Amino acid sequence: MLKFNRISFFSVIGIATLFTGLAGFAKSEEVTKKITLSEALELMNANHPRIHAAEASLRGSEAGLRGVQNLPLFAKLSPDMKYRKQQSTLGIEVADAGLRQEIRDTSYGVARGYFLVVYSKQQQDLSKQVLDILGKNIKALELKMALKKTPEDEIKLQKLKLGLVEAKHKNSLAVTGYERAKALLTEEVGGRKKVGLIEPIEKDFASYELLGLLTPEFIEEMVEKTVVIREEVIKSSKASQILALEVNAQKSARFNPKFRTFASGSDLHYIPIGVQGRGENFTPEAITIEMPSSLVGKKND
Repeated sequence: MLKFNRISFFSVIGIATLFTGLAGFAKSEEVTKKITLSEALELMNANHPRIHAAEASLRGSEAGLRGVQNLPLFAKLSPDMKYRKQQSTLGIEVADAGLRQEIRDTSYGVARGYFLVVYSKQQQDLSKQVLDILGKNIKALELKMALKKTPEDEIKLQKLKLGLVEAKHKNSLAVTGYERAKALLTEEVGGRKKVGLIEPIEKDFASYELLGLLTPEFIEEMVEKTVVIREEVIKSSKASQILALEVNAQKSARFNPKFRTFASGSDLHYIPIGVQGRGENFTPEAITIEMPSSLVGKKND
């Protein structure tokens, strides 16, 4: 009897533990959050690693300028110091343009992923409707044929069944595409570990009337504004100015076989200016300058 009681006791404990674990698992199950596009962009700004890296680069450039401004007096007497201050200021402008470009490019990816989820959900719903319609038609035709069969109905039934097979295949593709689109949106926003499961709250596309605006005058005006505000143009222009200042700084160095460059005290590195395309129409990316940390030898060489 004692052995039976022990077995019963441990069985009850085991069952209770099992149910407790299942209850905890149910509570820990992730809930999909429905968000708007503006909320997706807010999550992107708060979580995306590329934006964080660009912000860190900007802070580094700002710290570099403060370092130049706070140098001891004997260091400020160096003939190249006035050029270093100008280069540091331009470096902040380049880093700021890089941050804004990263935000713009990533925002485009988030918006594209967001509406891709909306579109793929519409495709999934449409494929389900087609399956329902085909299934109802097949049942109705089979009931009719149960009373009276005709060669024409036999042909119709075979066509409907073939259509049903194809519709099931399309539906499976739509379901897979929808899940992949949601995964893409999650990654563009910052990753599942940071934002969890998300999906758009919208079910339809917003209506935009843009075709009437695309006049030659409007396009020309947009091109003129783009040349001024686009981050790629700003980065390229400021990089050219930094290089020109470096030439002047090197000219100021006399009787010095080894002379440091702006890169020795800054976060100057390879920066892609344009996005490279590898599709049917290949487009190479433009890059900014590469500069060594020091130059050795005679200026005439």
